Amino acid sequence: GSWHRTATGVTDSGSRRRGEKVGGVRASNRNTNDPAGATTLLECTQSANTRSSTDKTYHLIFSFPPGEEPDLKTLNAIEDRLVASIGYAGHQRISAVHIDTDHLHVHVAINKVHPTGYQNIEPYYDKMKLMETCVRLELEYSLIRTKHGLTGQQKSEQQRKIKSGHKKQHDESEEHQYE
Repeated sequence: GSWHRTATGVTDSGSRRRGEKVGGVRASNRNTNDPAGATTLLECTQSANTRSSTDKTYHLIFSFPPGEEPDLKTLNAIEDRLVASIGYAGHQRISAVHIDTDHLHVHVAINKVHPTGYQNIEPYYDKMKLMETCVRLELEYSLIRTKHGLTGQQKSEQQRKIKSGHKKQHDESEEHQYE
């Protein structure tokens, strides 16, 4: 089906310019780390939604400027935050780090069908939420800053908001210990 084609494209490890195409594969919110097993489980979840005729897979790609190659732990944390920012934190997904270009990038195939309610969930304002989250992540992880489709003024305003919010959160966390 559609999910199988998407997952195969995301995890394709065929040879490319820099040798291997995929540097790592991750299955999230499933009881398996095996991409083939995760694909089967995801297809079962999608087939449980018989009401929706729209696409049941959300394909997210995030990339880095040439030369910037965060470690796997950081990539996983970034993926988790981006996925959560558009409301898919608990959704099943398969992701793969692609190393076949000068730009390290991660493909994430997300099951839009909720794993327990089986609704096909469409994110609203997803591009703006992703851009805002990218700006936050660049600051938090000291990554190279890029535009994300924001104008210079929008990006400056967003960074000011984030810096003041980040400082406030930091000050509050010093006052209260969270578990």
